[in-house]
Amino acid sequence: MPKSKVEWKAIAKDCQVPSMGGIALCSGRQPQAEAHRWIETLPKSLFSGALSAGSYAVLGLGAGFHVAALADRYPGSTFFVFDFVDELKAHFLQNFSLKKNIEILIDHEIDQFLTSFRPESFVAILNFLPALQWHSAEFKDLSIKIFGTQTANKIILDKDKLDPRKQLIWEVLGEMIR
Repeated sequence: MPKSKVEWKAIAKDCQVPSMGGIALCSGRQPQAEAHRWIETLPKSLFSGALSAGSYAVLGLGAGFHVAALADRYPGSTFFVFDFVDELKAHFLQNFSLKKNIEILIDHEIDQFLTSFRPESFVAILNFLPALQWHSAEFKDLSIKIFGTQTANKIILDKDKLDPRKQLIWEVLGEMIR
């Protein structure tokens, strides 16, 4: 499904960031700080009360710093991360300790997943803006496969309408699936 190969850039000892087609999939300077800033933008109400034990869809794995930070911040929640690049999952599994509240699903694994899990059970869909912005066609196809046409059309961003200065900011669309 991906149109271009993943390229890795070492930015510090034991820290690499991915790009595809020359476009970074996360901050090329401070991916950990970016992940924590993104989490701070999430509405706290998404993770409070009964929702704190909920399941969340995360579109886009990137280097995985946001996924690891989410799992650490909200250990009672479960995060199903969807992407279309096997290499990103392999990198995550090699460089992060997989927590029991994270499941990473690549395009070819989704059909099996959907036989036992209903997408409408997700509390919210959390979007990784850098991946969605520059690979929107791939994520739209993936979203349609998971959530169907109606929901997928609501969660995919039109990259031409985004302010370029905000390309590294993460965004929660917060669509509640019922």
